Amino acid sequence: MKLNSLNKKIALASINLLALSTLAGFSGLLNVNAKTTSVTDQVSNGEVAIYAQSAAGNQSATQNNGAVDSDGNPVNDSGIANNQTGGQAGNTESTKNDGSQQTTLEGSTPSTMANVTFSATKYVGTGVPTGVTDPSFTDTTSVAPVTTDASGLADFTGLTDGYYLFHQVTTVNGITTVGDFIVQVSHEDSQAGIVNVYPKLDMSSSAGLGTSATTNADDNFNGQTPNQIANPNVTGNSDQTLTNVDGNAGNENLANGTWTNGPDNQNTTTAAAGNTVNWNVNTVFDSSQTNNGNGTTGVTGTYIVTDQLPNNLVNSSTVTASTVIVNVTNGSGTKVGTLTPTTDYTITNDGNGKIVVTLTTAGQQHAASLLGNADGALNIIIPSTVKSAIGSATDSATTIITNAYGADLSTTTAVKSTLNVGGVAMTKEDVNSNAPLAGATFTVVRADNKEDAQDFVEANAAYFNNSASGGTVTNLTSSKAAFVTGDTSGNANTSATAPVTFTTGKDGIATFNGLNLVDNNTDGSNTTNYYLVEVAAPTGYQLPSVTTAANLTGAVTASTAPAATDTTITNNKPFALPFTGGQGLAGIIAIATVSGVIAFAIKRRKDNEEEVVK
Repeated sequence: MKLNSLNKKIALASINLLALSTLAGFSGLLNVNAKTTSVTDQVSNGEVAIYAQSAAGNQSATQNNGAVDSDGNPVNDSGIANNQTGGQAGNTESTKNDGSQQTTLEGSTPSTMANVTFSATKYVGTGVPTGVTDPSFTDTTSVAPVTTDASGLADFTGLTDGYYLFHQVTTVNGITTVGDFIVQVSHEDSQAGIVNVYPKLDMSSSAGLGTSATTNADDNFNGQTPNQIANPNVTGNSDQTLTNVDGNAGNENLANGTWTNGPDNQNTTTAAAGNTVNWNVNTVFDSSQTNNGNGTTGVTGTYIVTDQLPNNLVNSSTVTASTVIVNVTNGSGTKVGTLTPTTDYTITNDGNGKIVVTLTTAGQQHAASLLGNADGALNIIIPSTVKSAIGSATDSATTIITNAYGADLSTTTAVKSTLNVGGVAMTKEDVNSNAPLAGATFTVVRADNKEDAQDFVEANAAYFNNSASGGTVTNLTSSKAAFVTGDTSGNANTSATAPVTFTTGKDGIATFNGLNLVDNNTDGSNTTNYYLVEVAAPTGYQLPSVTTAANLTGAVTASTAPAATDTTITNNKPFALPFTGGQGLAGIIAIATVSGVIAFAIKRRKDNEEEVVK
């Protein structure tokens, strides 16, 4: 820190300035370096203006050891790096942590720090104070503490003559980051003016955001999970661990404030209609979110998380404060508590998938308290129900976060995770003419393999009565197969009880949707698990044998973008008689009668010939 005076005349001895500390990681506090400066000739006419500036570290080595080169320029403090968010502090280029006023703080927005309180204690002894520890600094009532405003200014005015000990009352991350300093006030000095103080307050200012999607969908009998995430099948309070790109889970500063969810398969899931999909939004909760770092006193910042859910694939109309879960996790990813709905956070739902989670002042203080005034993260779980739909879509999460000191920690670039919901389209044709056939009704069997599917169909032969009305379903405990449930319009849904059915139209095409696409991964297709079963044949065509599962087709390809040409199924007409109706029946009788008379005559003649020979 540097003390600048508009007018300097009277010497002031032994002023200790600028004790800097920093925070590195979630696990604890680490002292970087302390810089002590003795500055003279700092005399005020009764006004001391303190401009608190953000001086969080960056990725380069710090330059706060006081060492200078032959030209008087600060030199690097070798081997010591703050590792906090780049751009917040300025220890490179033209911005040096040397105590001078900074015109540019490398993109920090804003660079000033609000809500930092300073006190001024007047000296009651005689002569000149011996230093900041002089026991004669005892008058604590004559000057009221002053808190920096939005511009970072704490302006002490109307000070009477004497010496004043200035102290940073507010702690940042639990550390008093500016050392005590002394200013003399003398109204008799004709050249005294305002003393301007520019302390560089070291502050953790980490920002980061990640998302993942988890579901209670099962594994389609493959022994796999829909997504390779802890607790993927939990519909309620499922914890989500956030991992950094450097592999050090929970320590965001080692990754310079950038958080990720790890492998891509953690950001993609697939589920069936009726399943629950939880959207896990993970955001850094910096200890500077509450001033004084104690979670119970002082002001708080602003903490708003917005997630636009894929409204074409999920129903989010039921999302409320009571259904959203906000877990608080520490630096190692361990849950340390859960925030209280309504009291700690509010939810707005626009009805089109846009969910806004806003932490209240009490909620920010609660989170800070649960974290023990250290950095941590929030795991926000937003539940939704998968619609009967087809497609691949993402959510889109952003944050608006300003900490208690005015630093902008928002993440405005959307972070996304993907949900895949599949379906099958098919074409029904005449086996000979390839003409499209309307009126063919199908259902869907989900199975581990074709043998299991065939066993299931044969066991349920009575269901396929060529009427599409269905019958009693027999479930085989020894077979990994089951009907896909849904309605009669091709809308699959896990909450339904009847097998889904769908019927081809005049173009011979039929489509059904709402399928979980998990086979051995969570991509946009499944080529293993789904089998079409013909329930009723078109008029004039015969149904393949149900007792031998000849009416089963598969495995068919289910995907987020199915094409009717992917699956073509044919039907045969039954054996055609030469005549139909009453005339045809008479002809058949006549032919049979004539054939019988001829056969009798031949036999009679043969018998007579045998008698003559005999």
